[in-house]
Amino acid sequence: MPPATGGVVPVVRVIGGPGDVGCDVVTDASTGVTTFAPFSTVANCSQCGTARFVATTGSDGGNFCLDSLVPCLTIQHGVDVACDGNIVNVAAGSYDEQVVIAKNVTVSGAGAASTIVEPSSVSANTTSLSTAAPIAAIILAEDADAVTVEELTVEGASAAFGACAPGYMGIFYRNASGTVSATHVTDIFHPTAVGCQAVVGILVQSGGAGSSVVTIDDNTIDVYGKNGITCNELGSDCTITNNTVVGRGPLPLGDAAQNGIQVAVGAAGSIVGNTISDNVYIPQSFCAAGILLISDGLDVRSNTLDDNFCDLLALTSGSTLSGNNIAAAREFPFSVIGDGNTVDKNRVNGTALTFEGVYVDGINNAFTCNRITNNDTGIFFDSFSTDGTPNTANSNVISGNSSAGADATSVVALPPVDGTGNYWGCATGANTLGCDTAIGNIDFTPFAVAEPLCVTCAGAGGDTDDDGVCDPVDNCPLVANGSQDNADGDSVGDACDTCPLDADNDIDGDTRRCR
Repeated sequence: MPPATGGVVPVVRVIGGPGDVGCDVVTDASTGVTTFAPFSTVANCSQCGTARFVATTGSDGGNFCLDSLVPCLTIQHGVDVACDGNIVNVAAGSYDEQVVIAKNVTVSGAGAASTIVEPSSVSANTTSLSTAAPIAAIILAEDADAVTVEELTVEGASAAFGACAPGYMGIFYRNASGTVSATHVTDIFHPTAVGCQAVVGILVQSGGAGSSVVTIDDNTIDVYGKNGITCNELGSDCTITNNTVVGRGPLPLGDAAQNGIQVAVGAAGSIVGNTISDNVYIPQSFCAAGILLISDGLDVRSNTLDDNFCDLLALTSGSTLSGNNIAAAREFPFSVIGDGNTVDKNRVNGTALTFEGVYVDGINNAFTCNRITNNDTGIFFDSFSTDGTPNTANSNVISGNSSAGADATSVVALPPVDGTGNYWGCATGANTLGCDTAIGNIDFTPFAVAEPLCVTCAGAGGDTDDDGVCDPVDNCPLVANGSQDNADGDSVGDACDTCPLDADNDIDGDTRRCR
């Protein structure tokens, strides 16, 4: 239940009151008289200590969870008695409960393999901010600025029910901000109601004047009903990094067309360094996407996508899509539907299943330094919703695509698509023996006679300064220095070394810094 609110209460601990060991002393500065009796014995915030302790061997009655040897029994009670800034330490074990967090605390388990929040049943404890539909969340963070959930597993199998209402969420940040890290969210799924849409591993949502700024880092999300991670609505801003998201696919008609990570409906954020797989819908009437974008101005970089029906489906404008790796694409690996996007250093390698490696419907998009190989069509420019031009595709490797390297036959307006400076698989350019073809309204000369350096480095972190040395081995990755001069033999090249003649950067070992 939510924590009690009200006026100021005396500080307390498990036993005793102000003046006892571990508790503050309360003194009236004007009279010197200390008055604190009677002190509270209910679950109000206690200022005695900064950590709370919960264990399956504990007890909640009269307990403020301040002693690891006398822990509380439930996570909810630990949260209820905690103060802003406290850490609620949850020992190894299985906890049969839903948890509501409406204050700035950290709930920290003993590791995802050890601490398991696994309710035997759930009931609606909140509503959607967009539809007002009821939602049952296993962990609900609401109306707080700094809620951290870490080092535990949220397990939904035991509480699964055979209906689509209420919605079912593993972790729900509802007009709340904070961090989810090192956590496993699994089995948020109804085996007897497989097509439900409001069944999500982690949901971040904002509404009204509220906001949710949430970092979701280094988690595993799998066996989810509809989406692994969803960040929705204006006011939400999600940093989604280094997660492993695994769908249940391939799934038949009647089940959900899953999405691994979704940022949509005006939400902002970044999706970086994640691995997303197995989101496949067999009927192919809807895209099941590894990453689904339906918001603008997003940053999507360095993700690995594998075995998703639509690996990266970007209905977005003004976004950066960079360094993503689709090594063995299925039917629709990479779609860009929108305007003014920067698309660079991505790898899209097709299989016998792949149609277009990259599908484009929009204008003023810039495709550079991508490797687009072994698809039916490498890159297809459409004019379904716009004229399909202007767009640019320069300094890419486009090769081994069976029907066409680039197809702009659907684009009739001027100017032609700018397809200059690409390497088409051989030194003699597009439409020659051994090279991919470029067909339709596209200008493909001049062309590159070898793979551009920015593509050669694309599989190794890129070449940010365009000096021909890939970032991971460049001693000045932000400053062009093709010679890699390094006079003092440290790890920093002369071009960006504040002390290029001193390996320790401290003027011959004295205390003066060379800056």
